[in-house]
Amino acid sequence: MSTPHYNYLHLYANMGKQSYSAAEKETLTHAWVALAETLCEPKRLRFDINGSGYGISKSSPYSLAKTFWARLESKGYDKMHGITVVDKDYLPFRSQWVLSLRGEHEDRFEGEFFWPCHDAYDSTTARRIMDALLPVLELDYAYGYVCGDNMIFHEVIKEIFDGGLTAHTPEEVLAWQFEQVKNIPQGAYRRLFDFNVFNAEQIKKLPENSGYLQTPLNKNLTLWTAR
Repeated sequence: MSTPHYNYLHLYANMGKQSYSAAEKETLTHAWVALAETLCEPKRLRFDINGSGYGISKSSPYSLAKTFWARLESKGYDKMHGITVVDKDYLPFRSQWVLSLRGEHEDRFEGEFFWPCHDAYDSTTARRIMDALLPVLELDYAYGYVCGDNMIFHEVIKEIFDGGLTAHTPEEVLAWQFEQVKNIPQGAYRRLFDFNVFNAEQIKKLPENSGYLQTPLNKNLTLWTAR
């Protein structure tokens, strides 16, 4: 039996931003859910709120949209630091964002998407995600590639929530998380993937003859995709 493959997209934004107002978190939440509803059948979506005091169920963290929005209306956005949106069967769609507010030069927004791969990397959907989020985020870097089911999306940034690490997290991802992420605005990047969004400082450090298709997104960001 062949190993399932998935499209994976990871993005970093608002590097160095040390606090978010309730209004900013609300805007992010609505934008993220609206995007998820364009990528997956809305009735299949389930939600979790990451933060103190938002627990919904003892049996499962995921709730229907009605419960999700009611809990946010009741509890507000002050103590939340992210959300997770999944398909009701946990596959084939998952996404989440998290605020990592750790201290000087380490604060950032991170987001992830995970959806089925039918052939080569789905750059069209990844581009749709970028275009939807650029109006509400100051994007610093993003990359995407085809991964196997051993790279379950939530394992990569799980350590941001609880400080734990899992056996499914590749060593190269851990090394990147701990050593280089804070230097993204200064040009640090992992490597060239199928799908890449680079900032101006990163572009200065990239190989000139890469063979990648280059498309400007705005004055600071350029999309590099494998031909």
